[in-house]
Amino acid sequence: GSKDGDGFAPGLARRAFLAATVASGVAAAFSTRAADLFAPAESTALAALADTLVPGASAAGVVAFVEQTLSDPAPMHCYRFLGIPDPPADFYRAALAALDRSCLRTRGRAFAALDDTVRAEIVGGLLAGTAAWDGPPFGAVYFAIRNDALDAVYGTPAAYDRLALPYM
Repeated sequence: GSKDGDGFAPGLARRAFLAATVASGVAAAFSTRAADLFAPAESTALAALADTLVPGASAAGVVAFVEQTLSDPAPMHCYRFLGIPDPPADFYRAALAALDRSCLRTRGRAFAALDDTVRAEIVGGLLAGTAAWDGPPFGAVYFAIRNDALDAVYGTPAAYDRLALPYM
């Protein structure tokens, strides 16, 4: 098949990125990120939401993974399957801002400042359509960020080893 700019077959660039991250250590790989696309409050909200959806996502480097992925001109990212015309970084920023606005209105605190149980209740309400929301469609937000969290936590060779599964 054809190759992308990194010399990988299409669809493998993300796996190669994740494999390289594990090989060099998550902390070392993300200590200097290619781009700081998110403000500190956005990074904190993204980490908290990703951890709510997939425990361990923050420790696995989900924020840096998303920033690295979005800094690519043609990101290998689940967002592209949503059919939303907004640039991906704008979609994420709008979603994270809406999440914090909703929590500030209803709970008096930003999403990341809430405990795990309350965060899970909020996400459940957003998925059910019973919570206040003024951002991009929450189903799309859930899909994109949950997939990012899954990639960060389970998409590496080390994760496959922990699960006793062959990688690729």
